[in-house]
Amino acid sequence: MSDAERLACEIFTRTMSAWNAVHTFRWMGQLGLPHATNQAAWQNERTCQHLASEDKYAELFTGDRQKLVDLGVFENAAKAMTEQSVTTFNSALDAASLILAHSVLDSAAIDWCRVCALAEPTDFMRDVRDVAQKKVTLSEVYGAASISELRDTVIKGYLDKLERESLIEKLDLILRLCRPPPDFVAIETYRYDRERIVVLDKMRNDYAHRGLGRRLPGGDDDVWFLWKTTNFLLLLVNHRYGIRLDPALCSLLLAGQPNQAGTTKS
Repeated sequence: MSDAERLACEIFTRTMSAWNAVHTFRWMGQLGLPHATNQAAWQNERTCQHLASEDKYAELFTGDRQKLVDLGVFENAAKAMTEQSVTTFNSALDAASLILAHSVLDSAAIDWCRVCALAEPTDFMRDVRDVAQKKVTLSEVYGAASISELRDTVIKGYLDKLERESLIEKLDLILRLCRPPPDFVAIETYRYDRERIVVLDKMRNDYAHRGLGRRLPGGDDDVWFLWKTTNFLLLLVNHRYGIRLDPALCSLLLAGQPNQAGTTKS
């Protein structure tokens, strides 16, 4: 087994375990929401009933408190509080799901770039030419045992820098290296959509730096889209470089991953 194939197996098992955690987190949150909503509604109704009936709260409100009760003000307030709680939860669940999903895809993307470099380092020469001219020191030149070793050092430096760049830059590199033919069908019902990834990447940044508020435009479909994009990268690298997974090694590696319970979806 080549180094590229071994790394591919590690990426595959690590990524599948991470995606299982993302899907389980989102699924369990959605599963618990109806019960939590009922509990919140009961608590909010109880709070508003106390405000509407107990003497110690009588001086809190202007006007006739009984008239407010008859108009349904307290009842409507309880409903509004519950709706706000549900809205806040859904926004938080979307934010956490997107941040986690983006992290998994970003990590997989840079690792698949490393697989490409192991499989065919000469494909990177155009990308690392400027880096080599600016960053390679004389000590590295004299210390290298061969031109190929020096080349690999430069590629590693390039990929280390790329790891700190945006997700879309990593994906653009993979798509350039592994550009599929027009008739290439990797995953049924999936089409790579660069603009959609840019939009989701911006939303992830907004969630991280500006807080909650917006919902995922596609909901679950956005999360599944990112998951399928991760699988799409594997199939691109397989198509371009012939990298294959060893089921025995993947099973062994998967056994060492944290045990995650969840659901799968094709």
